[in-house]
Amino acid sequence: MVTYHARTMTDATLLERADQQEAIERALREARHGGGLVLVIEGAAGIGKSRLLAELRTSAGGNQRVLMARASELERGFAFGVVRQLFEGLVRDPEQRERILDGAAMNTREIFEGCETEGGGANFALLHGLYWLTMNVAEQGPLVLLVDDLHWCDTSSLRFLSYLARRLDGTDILLATATRPVVPDSADAQLLGDLLEQPTVVHLFPQALSTPATRLLLEHQLEATVDGAFAQACFDATDGNPLMLRQLARSLEAEGIAPSAANADGVRRAARRALSRTVLARVGRRSAEAVSVARAVAVLGGTPTPELVATLAEVDVPAVERTWRELVDAEVLRRDTLAFVHALVRDAIYLDLPEPSRERLHLRAARALEASGAAPERIAGQLQFAPRTGDQWVAELALRAGLDALRHGAPDAATTHLQRALDEPIADDRRKAVLAPLAGALFNVDAPASIAALAELAELEEDSRERTALHVGQVQALALTDRWNEAAALCRRLEDELPADQDDQRAMFQAIRSVCAIFGADDSEGYRLLDSYREVPEGASMGERMRGGQAALMWMYDDATAQQAADLATSGVGLDPAVLGDHTLIAVAPLYCLALADREDGMDIWDRARVDAHRRGSVILQITVDMWLGIIQHRRGDLTAAISGLGDALVWANRWGTGEEARRYAGTTLAHAYLDAGDVAAARAQIERTAPLPGSQSLSTLLWFHTMAWTQIAEGRFGDALDSSRVLEQQHRAGCASRSDSTGTCRARSRCTDSGGSTRRSPLPKRRWRSADIGAPPACSDRRCASSAR
Repeated sequence: MVTYHARTMTDATLLERADQQEAIERALREARHGGGLVLVIEGAAGIGKSRLLAELRTSAGGNQRVLMARASELERGFAFGVVRQLFEGLVRDPEQRERILDGAAMNTREIFEGCETEGGGANFALLHGLYWLTMNVAEQGPLVLLVDDLHWCDTSSLRFLSYLARRLDGTDILLATATRPVVPDSADAQLLGDLLEQPTVVHLFPQALSTPATRLLLEHQLEATVDGAFAQACFDATDGNPLMLRQLARSLEAEGIAPSAANADGVRRAARRALSRTVLARVGRRSAEAVSVARAVAVLGGTPTPELVATLAEVDVPAVERTWRELVDAEVLRRDTLAFVHALVRDAIYLDLPEPSRERLHLRAARALEASGAAPERIAGQLQFAPRTGDQWVAELALRAGLDALRHGAPDAATTHLQRALDEPIADDRRKAVLAPLAGALFNVDAPASIAALAELAELEEDSRERTALHVGQVQALALTDRWNEAAALCRRLEDELPADQDDQRAMFQAIRSVCAIFGADDSEGYRLLDSYREVPEGASMGERMRGGQAALMWMYDDATAQQAADLATSGVGLDPAVLGDHTLIAVAPLYCLALADREDGMDIWDRARVDAHRRGSVILQITVDMWLGIIQHRRGDLTAAISGLGDALVWANRWGTGEEARRYAGTTLAHAYLDAGDVAAARAQIERTAPLPGSQSLSTLLWFHTMAWTQIAEGRFGDALDSSRVLEQQHRAGCASRSDSTGTCRARSRCTDSGGSTRRSPLPKRRWRSADIGAPPACSDRRCASSAR
């Protein structure tokens, strides 16, 4: 016998939802008392997710402030669209504005006012500012943020919600969302998955109704006794989906099919396309104007104004208001706003339009939005579905939308609009105007995709120095996505092509080649390229400074003292963390040297680099700082900071597209940090997530076998540890052979013998100078390496 929650006997929309209702009440209570959390209602379309969110809103009542947003498929390109829905009303309120935009939250004014961001990237300052905006709102009392249809959320808002979700512990905030299951290949699947899979998330999975509940719902809808066989047939036809059941009931009622056993077979026939047919029939029975209005609302999406709907439907505003009431009575549109009662109802109207008609309507909708003074980003959202016809107006509008999105700190949305601009045939000069911001935006959100854009932009660039700068960006993107051989080869080619007077660019390419050689490029010359650079002259160019900084790292692992390496690093980097933002790949080396040398300013410069990364808002810069600072903190024994920083770096690196080499290096260091902290289980889990490809001889592979051996020792698996050590020795021997100089001496060493055969002292203290350090593979079997004497 089925027992129903007390409320469900009077509210058929909440049948068999007692467990979910209780979980909602519990989440609201916890959030009111400092137990901030994320509540995710996940399920198929029509299963009742939005109804449960409405229940949550009602239950919050006067105890918690509720801010709501509903994502829309047609507004995914609108930068921070969901964020604006949540907070814009408060920001526009003069009494609230000063209070909630206090402190770091002032950084968010560009979202709501259209101010230009300084970095134009996936701005961490914006994420941090939105976090403090949320905290400031919550200071006034417990807060509930409701986001329906999260699966359609714009990327910039989704990035913020993921950022916020990891920081709710101890707050009076409940983030409640409803979403369909994540589709692996869909847009933002990884970002959405990161949010939904966090350990602090409470999941609710409303299930299909049972056969008894199906029968009860049908009796409630049909106001008649329903035969058991008939109810079973309805259940089989709809899989117990509540929305589909209600639509089927309306269809059966309209066709005069009585709910008897004799009509059970007829149910199965009637169920085919029941929802679409029923919705279209209900709309079709209304006036011709009502049909046009319904189609206009479907194409415009969101909650359009009556004026916009009138323009697209080619009727006057009074006709929109009149037909709105008709469509409310038909249970197609909502009573309170010009929006559909459910996404599936909107789909039935929208997909009934032939594709060419839909595309033309989207183009007309874009022009109507422009005439109404809508933001370029909103107009460009319509252009994503408009035909590709070589319309220059479309290209220019999409370009404006992309630039606006960059100013709002949303490179994800910018790439969508800028790529749409390139879909229209445009002249080379205008193509450059689109490619330049597109390449920058892509470099911040999707490194692999930025490579082609940078290459094409370089081909179109006539100024040789500007072209070289673009090639530097292209090489960095290749290297940072593990295409080390391609990066090194491109450096060699570009260096050969440089005019004789471009020493600065030549020095830059040499520095990058050295980095590529360290991380596995087949370029032995590049590994030895900087042996002779031991000072940076006064007034040196940026390229010469970067070459000197990289030379400091190579010298550090050869025979430099800590003081010598640090002095060369300082002359290269100039104690300015901003060089990381401009030359991310090669500026790490001098900053790393300074920290390992225990220079007084060595760690301070990394702290300032972190601040600069937040200010600039660059994802790759944030990854670089978190990753290498985490590695340094591990070397220095600050395990808590190392574990936190490396964990954050890996989350962002996975989203950005950082190459496996860098991710494995950071992930393996994280495993070692867990091991040093005594958490062997976490170390094991992390090391398994970062396993290298068979036969790899890269630097991160050596570190992986080193860490695996220590993990196995901690687990008491000494035989396995010995096997890992032997593989490590073989891999390192092969690496030494590939990096040998003309005398056959190993160039990948941490301590080496001098010409007289005596072992030199490590240039840094032992506790700082471990085999896990960059460029210092452990246990070299070359007799000329001091590591063989241990």
